Amino acid sequence: MKKYIKEHFLFLSFVAVIGLGFTNLSFGTTVISITPNQIPSPAVGDELQLDIQITGGKNVAGYKLSVVFDPTALRYIESTNGDFLPTGTFAASVINSADGVSLAATSATGVAALENGTLATVKFEVVAVKSSPINLVNVVLFDNTAMLMPVMVVNGMVQTITFLSDVNEDGEINILDLTLVGQNIGITPIANPRTDVNRDGNVNILDLVLVAQNFGAVIQRVDHTPVIPSDIEIDAEVTADAVEASEPSLPISPEPPPVNRQVPPNPESITLNPPNSAPYHDVFFQAHGTNPFIDTEDDPLSTFGMDVDTASYAVTRRYLRDGFLPPPE
Repeated sequence: MKKYIKEHFLFLSFVAVIGLGFTNLSFGTTVISITPNQIPSPAVGDELQLDIQITGGKNVAGYKLSVVFDPTALRYIESTNGDFLPTGTFAASVINSADGVSLAATSATGVAALENGTLATVKFEVVAVKSSPINLVNVVLFDNTAMLMPVMVVNGMVQTITFLSDVNEDGEINILDLTLVGQNIGITPIANPRTDVNRDGNVNILDLVLVAQNFGAVIQRVDHTPVIPSDIEIDAEVTADAVEASEPSLPISPEPPPVNRQVPPNPESITLNPPNSAPYHDVFFQAHGTNPFIDTEDDPLSTFGMDVDTASYAVTRRYLRDGFLPPPE
């Protein structure tokens, strides 16, 4: 029994070390994000305030970025520099257009003392209540030696209550969403932030009512996958020409919403790029059968893999995103 406990403890310790290493590897890059990431749209005429946050920023002396938004949903009012950079930081004049605003600031007294904080705060007036993206583009961070720093960007989204009522993000508001909200009512701190549908800081009967009011609605998902800007070169020296060349060209139109594509009636007319680089009706899947059970008396070292093969999921998702039903195989 003692041997089992010891081996079990060593195994759990090994898994924990792997997990910590993976977390550090995956999230070691400085992250610039819009907070809150998803926010319900206020009424027309009301103000909407968003913070541009930095997480994991070491030795940061300045930044430059552009905030792009949907002018049919929001109108820029003003922006203020945050408290992340040291006192005495110089903030450049804001460059504003109909659908974008560029912000920049640099410290003359050193680098930021903390790794996390607020770079800037941006205020908007709501023009129309609708789901609309708010994206960060041309994001640049640099240290006190004018060296560019790697950065990951997380964009934001102004959403309607209908959109937020899809708590489990499966594309449909149903009993599963009601169940999730019901299971989290009164729990503090909130275990699942999406169960706070109205984003008031509490999970209560109001959130349950909002889900019930939108029951049966179908939601079109929006990809919020963080990205590392391709124009950032690590350890590259910032020159006057480089800074001038990297100035954002506004206005920048927001990305159009995804479009539902119908299945073409004739397979020969398909022009998409499916899996296996072949037309959908030519894609095949080889059946390899099922592995047999192995008696541990015959093979005491028989094991099973802890990893999960997501290939089937990836292929299925590709079919559905391109407007096709995947074959049962």
